[in-house]
Amino acid sequence: MSHQWTMEDFESIYSRFKSSGLSVMDFCSNECI
Repeated sequence: MSHQWTMEDFESIYSRFKSSGLSVMDFCSNECI
């Protein structure tokens, strides 16, 4: 995968993760990371 993660990408995903209340595994499968 050639996409370079930026801090902004990570922060937006992390804020969605925190507000979703899902476990890490559930969230990753939902986001297809």
